[in-house]
Amino acid sequence: MGIRMAGIDHRTEIGLREGFAFTTHTAGAFLDFCRHQPGVAEAVLLTTCGRTELWLAGEADPGHLLTAGVHKSLPVTACARDGPEAIRHLHRLACGLASQIPGDEQIVGQIRQAAESAGEACGPLLDRLFRSAVTAGKRARALQGPRRTSLSIADQAVRRVAEHLGGLQGRRVLLVGSGAMGRQAAQALRAGGASVWMTWRKKRPDAAGRPEPAAEKVLREEPPHPQPTLPDVTMVRYEERYAVMAHCDAVIGATACPHPVIRFGDMQAVTKRPLLFVDIALPRDVEPEVGQMEGVTLLDLDHLGAVPVDPAWAADREAIADEAAHAFRDWMDKQAGLADLHAIHAFARHRLACLPGVTAAQQAVLDRRLGRMLDALLFGVREREGHEAFLRISRSLASSIGAEEDGHDPCGGTGSGRGPADDALGGSRAGTVRCAGGV
Repeated sequence: MGIRMAGIDHRTEIGLREGFAFTTHTAGAFLDFCRHQPGVAEAVLLTTCGRTELWLAGEADPGHLLTAGVHKSLPVTACARDGPEAIRHLHRLACGLASQIPGDEQIVGQIRQAAESAGEACGPLLDRLFRSAVTAGKRARALQGPRRTSLSIADQAVRRVAEHLGGLQGRRVLLVGSGAMGRQAAQALRAGGASVWMTWRKKRPDAAGRPEPAAEKVLREEPPHPQPTLPDVTMVRYEERYAVMAHCDAVIGATACPHPVIRFGDMQAVTKRPLLFVDIALPRDVEPEVGQMEGVTLLDLDHLGAVPVDPAWAADREAIADEAAHAFRDWMDKQAGLADLHAIHAFARHRLACLPGVTAAQQAVLDRRLGRMLDALLFGVREREGHEAFLRISRSLASSIGAEEDGHDPCGGTGSGRGPADDALGGSRAGTVRCAGGV
């Protein structure tokens, strides 16, 4: 069973990336669709403000499923990987080597959350892969040390605000969105001396993002009760965002809304100029037409720019990613060898059961002895010749068993194509864990 991925990242223009963005609700529905498709054993959807990637365990094409899910063709900048390349990519990503912001501190949590959010769609293989990547990412982050400057999309957005305004001291900034990126940006703004306002609204009771009729009155009349409350940050109602930005120097959009929350038509009533918008949401929070208004500057994710990478910094993290990816591939190889070994044992037990005149007690003794003999033989090969020879021989034996079972029933009659080796592998030859690419 191979590991495959396909998707887009920050190198794809933001207008195209928006077409592949998922909300929590649509992501769940999409994964449910994927796991019921032929050739899909497991599935995980990794979505951030800079990428959308579909990860599969199985033989299906993740690129095909992704385009079917969003009803759009993958752009030429899309990437597809399988086997060792896919495994290495996820570990490099967790180590901060494949993000728009090198060393992005949020990516480890996003990878962990992707596997957890996949629920039943994420089986043992992808769960192990994603946990391996998270562990590698934590090791890489530990190299940064406690005094290293934080790096994330939110931090880069605050830097752009400071550059454009000539510093943060005494500046007034509105944050639209109180999620993880919004809170991180608020802390950086306060550290720079800016006055910060942050919007907040109650979570909608409906999973699709639509309030129930009875809840609409609550949203209008009950005062907000923001959690968590950030020191020195003024919380305001989401509905008051236009009134507040009329007194601000800059606005940072950081919501998870599937549609723009700052619209060109509504901005006609905001006369504060000059006014800077930095939009770090995907889909975008600010309609592009807002950037065409006189006295308004609009920057989105594509305007954040690249961060220089120190070669020594990158080399340390490449070493961690490569080591973790290699360890994961070794684990997969061992699982494949064990699955083949179980198939050989099952075939031998089935043959023993066909011997005439053998009692159950005698069969149990023969079964134990045969098992010890096969273990000694195959594991002896591994000790003397190495793991690759062990895998080659065990796979060859298991394949021969499968071919023989397809031809006839060793106990007499014509076989149905399903034998004890299939049972040992969980009901299907596809149960053997193997990476595409021969890993």
